Amino acid sequence: MIEAPHQTVFEKYKFNPFQVAVSEDVAVDFHSRHVEYFAGCSKVLDLGAGRGLFLRELKKKGIDGIGVENDSESIKVGEKFGVRCIKADIFEFLRAEENRKIIAECDGVYCAFVIEHLDPEQVFELFHLVRKNCAPNVRCRFITNNPEDLDVLGYTLWVDLTHRRLYPCDLLVAMARSQGFSVATAKVFSGLSLNWFQRFKVFICKLRWGAKRGSPNLLLDCS
Repeated sequence: MIEAPHQTVFEKYKFNPFQVAVSEDVAVDFHSRHVEYFAGCSKVLDLGAGRGLFLRELKKKGIDGIGVENDSESIKVGEKFGVRCIKADIFEFLRAEENRKIIAECDGVYCAFVIEHLDPEQVFELFHLVRKNCAPNVRCRFITNNPEDLDVLGYTLWVDLTHRRLYPCDLLVAMARSQGFSVATAKVFSGLSLNWFQRFKVFICKLRWGAKRGSPNLLLDCS
């Protein structure tokens, strides 16, 4: 993850801003659904890797991955599963000359639930640095919260004190293309395994609200 400017506030009041989160089983299932997108990649860079959940799923499929994460405790958890993660702020990592060689080897980039923590200038810089420094044929997947979903607007956005703003599909596509990605497509999706009762509830919600409920995530693919 990235360094929050108010990190010292959380330390001062001994508050964990990430304590409201889905279970690890749900998170692993979510991340596992995106491994296939990187089939054929020689090395995938996971920006904001957290506990290495996505890296673990890559490893199961025999795909080489490396993560960037600035939380030491999260890195320790990932290391128990044999995944490699560099302790750094994602921007400092992408800018550093000493990292250029390894970044240039990455023909895949996965960045899940980071963009909503960034201001617009940082999003532009993220796209710029990835496009400039990764392999020329880099394949990227950015995942963030869907601002068109009512549950995101009413809960998800506000439950994390480090969120800064949300970005609609069309805006992210335009921002990515402005930084050199020739292909940039976006879609909204659920991404969760649902039992029959949960699927029925989503169906009813969609009858009433259409696309405004039941698709809390936004996926941006770039190359």
